[in-house]
Amino acid sequence: MRQDAISRILSVTTTLDDALDEDQLTAVQDLIALIEQPLSRADIETLVSLLPSGGDSAHGLNWAVLHTIEAAPLWPLWDVLADIEHEWVEVLIARIRNGDHLASS
Repeated sequence: MRQDAISRILSVTTTLDDALDEDQLTAVQDLIALIEQPLSRADIETLVSLLPSGGDSAHGLNWAVLHTIEAAPLWPLWDVLADIEHEWVEVLIARIRNGDHLASS
């Protein structure tokens, strides 16, 4: 179901930002709730790609996506966090560091 839910999110929007209308927000919120762990690398990459580089929260949806990513057993995937000009990547990195995760060598 997680792949299906993630694919269905992509059919609603490719970026989770505050420009989403009420129907889109509701649809994505419902779909996020259907995402199951464990996430694959591809799932994590797709979820990170949904986060807008400008850091807007999509009325809180992006925090739900962030928490879903962080709950993945594969997390952190440091190579997915290469775009340091991306505000959500900055948040993910800060949260990893605050959680005492160390970069793999």
